[in-house]
Amino acid sequence: PEDFLENVRAFTAHTMLPKGISESNQSGNSLIKLGKRVTHKKFGSGTVITIEGQGESARIQVNFDDFGDKWLVLAYANLS
Repeated sequence: PEDFLENVRAFTAHTMLPKGISESNQSGNSLIKLGKRVTHKKFGSGTVITIEGQGESARIQVNFDDFGDKWLVLAYANLS
């Protein structure tokens, strides 16, 4: 029921492209989006929960299955 729901965080989904990648040479399924599952070499699999900034200074927060929430600079994160 609505009485038991609480809006913890309001956000607008948007897309970020990794450094050096343009939309023209990128397929739609490899874009970084809120809610997207990603994999990191050290932290394993996780879900993108926040995206901040643009370009080389963009950073994302990922909730990793085994390591919890981590903030990563998108240009250096090497996510797949």
